[in-house]
Amino acid sequence: MGIMKLYRSRDADLRFLDGKRIAVLGYGSQGAAQALCFRDSGLDVIVSARKNGPSWRRASTDGFELAEFSEAARKCDIVCMLISDTSQPEIYYKFIHKHMKRGKTLYFSHGFNITYGFIKPPPSADVIMVAPHGPGKQLRDLYLEGKGLPALLAVNNDASGKAEKTALALAAACGFTRAGVFKAPFNNETYAD
Repeated sequence: MGIMKLYRSRDADLRFLDGKRIAVLGYGSQGAAQALCFRDSGLDVIVSARKNGPSWRRASTDGFELAEFSEAARKCDIVCMLISDTSQPEIYYKFIHKHMKRGKTLYFSHGFNITYGFIKPPPSADVIMVAPHGPGKQLRDLYLEGKGLPALLAVNNDASGKAEKTALALAAACGFTRAGVFKAPFNNETYAD
């Protein structure tokens, strides 16, 4: 493997996400932490979880706009798959796939389902990953302290020619670029995990 590129905060521009809506699917450890960091960084976030389940109620208590999976994917430019790896294929094909049109981005924090082919997005959509090197609670605590977790960034499909800029901006919104974000192939995170 060659030398991995390291990105820092100066390499990312949050303004790149101006006017874009972000759907965070799942409100567990990573979903909650990333949604809160995205919102605190000024991004427009909708949360989706199983309707009226504990995650849905917690996201509501935290003041998020809520939408069911299909509606969130339809309304948003970036769809963050932060539900469990085992649930992702079912949720993706049942609710998300039909909304992944040109100009949309599918975001992961773990490469398992893309690496092993359980999710196959259309070639017209960008597919990116920003994988934090730590749990959601640590991510959120460090963000609130003005610090960050390191992370891996990968681009699986760059239909727009802007997928890496999108991934870097989302990484910065979670504070990952404060600690450093390494660019690597999508499957590196899966094999290393």
